[in-house]
Amino acid sequence: MTALLVANGSFEEPSQEALRSAALTGLKAVVEAWTKRISGIKGVDGPVNSLGRVLTFGSCELGVATPGADIDVVVVVAKHIERRDFFSTLVGELVNNTNVSELHPVKEAKVPVVKLNWGGIDMDILFARLQQTRLPDIIDLQNDSLLRNMDEQSVLSLNGSRVTDAILRLVPDVDNFKLALRFIKTWAKNRQIYSNVLGYFAGVSLALLMARVCQLYPNALPNVLVTRFFRVYGQWGWPQPVILCHTVQKSPGLNFKVWNPKANFKDGLHILPVITPVFPAMNSTAYVSKSTMRVIKAELNRGDALATALAISSAGRAAWEEILAPTTCFSEIRHFLCLEIASATASDHVIWFSLVESRLRALILSLESAQIVSHVRVCPKRFDNDGAQPYPVASSVYIGLFFNRTALKDMTV
Repeated sequence: MTALLVANGSFEEPSQEALRSAALTGLKAVVEAWTKRISGIKGVDGPVNSLGRVLTFGSCELGVATPGADIDVVVVVAKHIERRDFFSTLVGELVNNTNVSELHPVKEAKVPVVKLNWGGIDMDILFARLQQTRLPDIIDLQNDSLLRNMDEQSVLSLNGSRVTDAILRLVPDVDNFKLALRFIKTWAKNRQIYSNVLGYFAGVSLALLMARVCQLYPNALPNVLVTRFFRVYGQWGWPQPVILCHTVQKSPGLNFKVWNPKANFKDGLHILPVITPVFPAMNSTAYVSKSTMRVIKAELNRGDALATALAISSAGRAAWEEILAPTTCFSEIRHFLCLEIASATASDHVIWFSLVESRLRALILSLESAQIVSHVRVCPKRFDNDGAQPYPVASSVYIGLFFNRTALKDMTV
C-alpha cells in the first residue's frame, strides 16, 4: 500500500518536508518574540513558554500531510494577551517578515484566522486565549477546565488541537491508522468528495471515520482497515452518528452548545453526522446536503464493491489503483452551472473567492429545492483562469445539474 501511495503522490518529498519544518520553526520564533515583547509592554514577565506557544493540528499533527497541504496552527496565549494584539501587532510583524507573502487576516469569520504563505508553505493561524496567568509546561488538551471562561472563538480555535490529540489517543494502533487514513484521503481527493465547505468530507471527518474503523478492528492491518472503511460506511445506518467515545453534554462551569439532535432542531436535520470526541462535541460534516450525500454514498458503495472483488481475487495492486482512480466530475454529467469568480488583484481574489465559496452551500440548497432539478453534483475542484479587465484574476466552479424530466415536460406543455 505504501508503494501505491508514493506512486499517487500522497507523500511529501523530503524537500517539501524541509520547507514545512522550516516554516513552522520560523513561525514559532516570531510568536515567541512577539509574546515576550507584548508581555513586557503589559508588565508581565516569565519564561516564553509560559506566555504563549504554537500548537499544530490537522493533517500535519496527525502525520498524514500530503503535497501542497497547509499547516494548521493555533497560537495559544495567557490571558493578558488579547485577540486585538494578535490581529494588530503579530500580524504587523508577519507583514514585515521577508519569508511571508499572501497574508490575509480574516477577522470576521466564525473562527477568525490569519492566512499566509511562509516560504512556499500555506498556513492557517488561529488564536486561543486561555484564562490563565501562565501557561502550564504541558497543556493537557483533554482537560475541559482549560475552556473555563474562554470566549467561543478561542474554544473553537483550540478544539482543532483538542480533537487531533483525542484521535491519536483513541486509536489502538497509530501507525496503522495513519497509513490507512492517508489512503482514504487520497481516495476522497481523487474521487472529488473532499471539501467541507461544499458539503463533502473534511480532513478531520475522514480522520474520525477511520479512527472509528480502527476501534472496531483494533488488530487489522492498513489494507484491511481500508476495505472495512468502505464496508462499514457503505452500510452505515445514517443519520446514526459516528462517535469515537461518550460525548459529554454538560461540563461543570462551561456553557457551550453541544451537538444534540434531540435538543437542537438544526442538529436533527444533519444527514451524515460525524461527531468530534471532545467537549463541546460538534458535527464535522454539518454541511452535507442531499446531493452531496448521494455522491458520497455512491463512492462508498463503489469502493466497497471494488474492495470486495479485491478480497476474492488475485488482482493485487491493479485493484487498489482502481479504487484510487481519479474522476473529473465531467464524464457523467451533461449540464453544468458555471460560476466565474473574478477579482482585480490576486490578493483580493483570496478573500473574494473564499467569501463566494462560503455562500455556495445556500445556492446548492436552493437548486436542490427547485422542482425541475432532481439533484446536483458539486465539483470541488477549482479552475483558475484569466479574467478580463478590470478583473483579470478569475476562477471557475462547476455545479452539475440533473433535471427532473417529468417536471421539465410539464413546464413545456
